Amino acid sequence: MKKNTLANKCLSLSLALFMAMSSMVMVGCGSPVEIVQQAVGVFQTSKGIVASAQALLPELQQLNPELAKEVAEYAGLANANLDNLIAAGNAYIAKPSGDKYQNILNAVDALTASVDAKVLAAAKITNPQAQHRVLAILTLASVSSHAILTLLQQRASKAQVKAMPVIAARADFEKVKQLIDQGYVRSEITKAGYNADVVMAAAGL
Repeated sequence: MKKNTLANKCLSLSLALFMAMSSMVMVGCGSPVEIVQQAVGVFQTSKGIVASAQALLPELQQLNPELAKEVAEYAGLANANLDNLIAAGNAYIAKPSGDKYQNILNAVDALTASVDAKVLAAAKITNPQAQHRVLAILTLASVSSHAILTLLQQRASKAQVKAMPVIAARADFEKVKQLIDQGYVRSEITKAGYNADVVMAAAGL
C-alpha cells in the first residue's frame, strides 16, 4: 500500500469517528438519560474505529514513523478515555443520579482537554506531511469532543457545570482554533448530510 493511501485511510477513520459524534449533536434531544444513551453508542462505535486505526500502525510505522508515533499515542489516549466514558455512561443509564452524570461530564471534559493538548503538540511536528495528517485527525476529534461536551453541559445543572474540575494543563482553545481548517471541517459535515452551522456552533466555532 502506498504511503498516501495508508495515510488517507487513517484520515478516513478519523472522519468516520467525527461523523459519528456529529450525528449525536444533530439528534441530541431528549432527556439526560437519552442523551447519555446516544453518547455511549457513539463511544462504543469510536472504540471500533480506534481499533481499526491501530491495525494500520505496523505498516504505517514502516512508511511514516513520525505519523505512526502520533497515531499510536492518540489511539492509546482515546482507548483509555473511551473505556472510562462507556463505564460512566452505563452506570448512569442503569441508575441515573446527579453524581453519575457529573462523572460523565468530567470524563468528557478530560478527554477534550487531552485532545486539545495533543493538537498543540502536533503543531510542532517537523515533518510537514506527518503534521498535516496528525492535525487532520486531532482537530476533527477536538471539534467532536467539544460539541459533545456542550451538549452534555446543556443538560446539566449550573451546580454540576460549576463542579467540573479545573484542569491545570488545559490548552487554550483559541490557539487550537487557529489550527482547525474550518472550511474543510464544514465541507465534510455538509457532505455527510448534517447542518454544519449546528455542529460547528456546538463546538464553539
